[in-house]
Amino acid sequence: MEDLDRFVSVPPDWYLVIADIVNSTGAIALGRYKEVNLTAASIIVALLNECEKDQIPFSFGGDGCAILIPPHLRETAESTITIVQDYARRALKLELRGRVIPVSAITAIGNTIRVAKFRASSTYHQALFTGGGLAHAERLIRSNENDKTPDRTGGDANFTGLVCPWRQIHRNGRYIILLVQAQGTNLAECHRNYARVIRQLRTIFEALELPNPVRAKDLEFTLRHDDLRAVVGFRSLTTSSFPIVMKMQVSRALLLVAKFFTKIGLKVGGLDFGRARSIVTADIDYRKFDDLLRVILFVDDSHTLRQIEKFLGREQAAGRLVYGVSVDTGAHLTCIIKRGPWHMGLLDGADGGYTQASRAVKQVSQVQK
Repeated sequence: MEDLDRFVSVPPDWYLVIADIVNSTGAIALGRYKEVNLTAASIIVALLNECEKDQIPFSFGGDGCAILIPPHLRETAESTITIVQDYARRALKLELRGRVIPVSAITAIGNTIRVAKFRASSTYHQALFTGGGLAHAERLIRSNENDKTPDRTGGDANFTGLVCPWRQIHRNGRYIILLVQAQGTNLAECHRNYARVIRQLRTIFEALELPNPVRAKDLEFTLRHDDLRAVVGFRSLTTSSFPIVMKMQVSRALLLVAKFFTKIGLKVGGLDFGRARSIVTADIDYRKFDDLLRVILFVDDSHTLRQIEKFLGREQAAGRLVYGVSVDTGAHLTCIIKRGPWHMGLLDGADGGYTQASRAVKQVSQVQK
């Protein structure tokens, strides 16, 4: 995190796709976390499906997303946002804000977008973002004059790979959803403060790497009607015209088969169902960086939680960072599957999650101003 030389500048002719859900806090308070997460994830999936073998840099924030795209995907991105906005408003009663912003427009006013690659597992490399450009773009889409996307109706979006087969995850303890925004006079000082946080968290957990909050045995297939409908609804936007009820029945049947194959450890072609849970957990994005340090941890004792909050409170009082935390009873995993062995699990808290933690960061920042 301290080595800024690992980050490279984004080409000026690229675009930043930025989106978030209006009043996601209210939706999550009503238990609609899965619909919120899927709406944000759907934009990522659709654009990944347009990139063939390339992996474009992106970040998932629970109720929103940020994606960097080359110039030839600009119109596709605008069309995708319009499609998702329409479906979210019509079927889910959610309001999605989204923009496709030229990187050159962000850098012209003094912000930068720099990207690095983090090897999360043997098959998945995660993008890291710094420079303040993403944070600036989030402020842009929240302003009144920038909350509409160009109308590109009639386009298509491919949501193949958007799957969420897992139940809400529960363990005997709490999930700590943590957001940290470092403070400093320059980018290098901010990154030193981020590195300080990571080192302290490793010390608290007595580990060289922050522990994965999800174990393979925590994953169970879901057959709940609402869970199936949320995913099938998105995928139905660009698939055949069979009634959604029929598609849900097919989805349920496939999940039952997958559940049975996983139980007996069957191998079918190149798929090893016996290792499916282990493979999924290895590729979960429980730690990431996109102008904010985002970490999800699991604790089974109050002492560890107090240690974390005591350290962060001390750092915040010293002016080195601003932080927000949500202590959740469960976690929610939205899986994105692409081609071949590559896939990624998007993790969020099941109660307040990233949305609640982000709200806390904003409240502290406003008080400090």
